[in-house]
Amino acid sequence: MEKKYRKAKVTSKNADRFEKILLYTIEFLNKYKTQLIVTSSVIILLVLSILVYTYIKTSNEEKAARDYDIALLTIQNITLMTNEQEKQQYFQNEVNRLQSLIQNYPKTSAAIRARLFLAKLMYHNFVSSRSDEALNIAISYYSAAFENSSKPFYKTIALLGRAQCYEQKNEMAKAFEDYQLVATRYKTEGFTPTALIGMARSKELINDVNTAIEIYKKVVTDYPDSLWAMFARGKLYFYSSQENK
Repeated sequence: MEKKYRKAKVTSKNADRFEKILLYTIEFLNKYKTQLIVTSSVIILLVLSILVYTYIKTSNEEKAARDYDIALLTIQNITLMTNEQEKQQYFQNEVNRLQSLIQNYPKTSAAIRARLFLAKLMYHNFVSSRSDEALNIAISYYSAAFENSSKPFYKTIALLGRAQCYEQKNEMAKAFEDYQLVATRYKTEGFTPTALIGMARSKELINDVNTAIEIYKKVVTDYPDSLWAMFARGKLYFYSSQENK
């Protein structure tokens, strides 16, 4: 009988505790129901906003990628055409498509690739025409690609392209700075030997031969198996032979 009484007593305590918790919960909900409703609404709106943003971003990426693929495929097949006027018309249409892509979906990966493509196109235009305007447009495309991309690889390609343009403009300090960024901040992208050669060349072109020699030595020491190491050795041999004359 004693055991049964104790068990009943414990059960009664649990019931009282549960009732108190329930009453406290009801009281809390009644007291803060307005705040809870507002907070819940904010959370729901936030979740919905994230879902909508993700959907739009994914949709934009797909649309931009489609336009980019169409443009590149058409440009590649233009060489099959025999009518020169038709070639020019189709080519200009696809350039316009890429420009529209950049304007409509500026932050997408396809827009970054489109900028890099158009920059290279304008650089080749400069090489054939020696047009300063074409070179400046190429620089603007490379700069936009660098600024809008979140991927180190695209940033690296943009810097290398822009540095090449700066060399053509004889702005060696800017070229050196871009090459240096590739060799330091973006060294994991695999273009460091190329960037170091660019840095050395930039110094050579302003007759800073001593700095150029040190950079060539770094290429040979740090990247002995790279294709650029052979070129650097040739440069070092040339400068060494000049000193011995």
